Amino acid sequence: CAAALVVHVILLSLAFAEHDVPWISGGVASAVVLEAGQVMPVSFNFRYVPACLAFFMVFFFKQLMTVRSPTCFLDKMCINQTDVVKKGKGVRQLGALLRYSEHMMVLWQPEYLTRLWCVFELAAFTYLHGHKQGSLVFYPLKLPLLAMCLCMFHFVASLSLTILSPFSLGSEWHMNWLNDSVHPSLQFLYLWAVYFVICFAGLYCIPSFFLWKFCKWHVEDADTIYSQLLDFKVSRTQCFLEEDREYVTSCIRRWFDSTGHFEDYVQRELREIVLQHNGQNVRLPFSVFVVGSLSHLLIGTNFAVDCLLAGANMSAASTAIVTVFITFCSDSLALHLTLRLAASDFGYTQAGTFASSNIGGALATACLFSAANATGLAMLIPCIPLWTAACILLFFAGANLLVAHPELFSKMFH
Repeated sequence: CAAALVVHVILLSLAFAEHDVPWISGGVASAVVLEAGQVMPVSFNFRYVPACLAFFMVFFFKQLMTVRSPTCFLDKMCINQTDVVKKGKGVRQLGALLRYSEHMMVLWQPEYLTRLWCVFELAAFTYLHGHKQGSLVFYPLKLPLLAMCLCMFHFVASLSLTILSPFSLGSEWHMNWLNDSVHPSLQFLYLWAVYFVICFAGLYCIPSFFLWKFCKWHVEDADTIYSQLLDFKVSRTQCFLEEDREYVTSCIRRWFDSTGHFEDYVQRELREIVLQHNGQNVRLPFSVFVVGSLSHLLIGTNFAVDCLLAGANMSAASTAIVTVFITFCSDSLALHLTLRLAASDFGYTQAGTFASSNIGGALATACLFSAANATGLAMLIPCIPLWTAACILLFFAGANLLVAHPELFSKMFH
């Protein structure tokens, strides 16, 4: 994201300095915006595309670059796996390593909590640091796939918006008709309804089946994590090398007195700590939404700059509000609400309810995403006061926080 933002800021600075790069900033066509009851032309262009491409390049090829990054310990890579003597020395230092580590990120997949080494390391770390806020993060390995799919989907949607808007909702004939024929008090509702239909039928109707499937997977993964912890038994675990079991068992007895106490700790305290840190459904990290909505941020700031250059200051201000709304609020709120729906009885397939829990769930997902994004897009044309748009943004931000972190509000009122 940092590379994309650097490229984007450079191109926007060149635009302000009137030194645009013609092959990326040349207008696709001139759209128009409403400004104080008048229509004003604004150029639609691809100035945001190089920043998106820079993000994809760094994401896929960063491992080939020598860039300083935070230090982490990955046991499989940092402990020698072939030399028995070196491996033994590394294993014996795990206790010290866990003691002096500040954070632990679990790259979780269903096999993780069936491995004795993994459970012991997790239990030992939480025994030392578990109640420190933010010290433990469960990160299901499906999340990077979701983030990249959202990012590529929104990138394609942004390209479509750039190409089609000047000939449809952003065209001069439509803006003149909206200004002359629709009462100002109804313009926002009209635009919301139109954008809802476009988002539902043109954007989310098909991808919603993937989003709904992901949400069901995520909820099932969360159920698996907590059920594995609740039913944990040392005798059911596996070791990559069975000869390691005796050593790990001796470590368990040294830390927890007995395997029985260890099992009791995992089933009770460790489960509560994981629940405390990650929520009932293993909440989605905010970074997933930032990466997924990166193109929203780039195209929004680009259009705001074009509005400023065209002298449409009100449109630039409303575009800035809409950019924050769609980048940080709308998709996050819609996906968290979909997760809540997937975690309810509606999300579980039972006899005779396949259509409601799969097709119905996908359509409900499309409705949630379409409604949230239509609210932002309808504010893009400043047919409502800026203070109203700001209030809508604050309301959605509060709703997003409430849905994603309900424990904050429960603490507030208790």
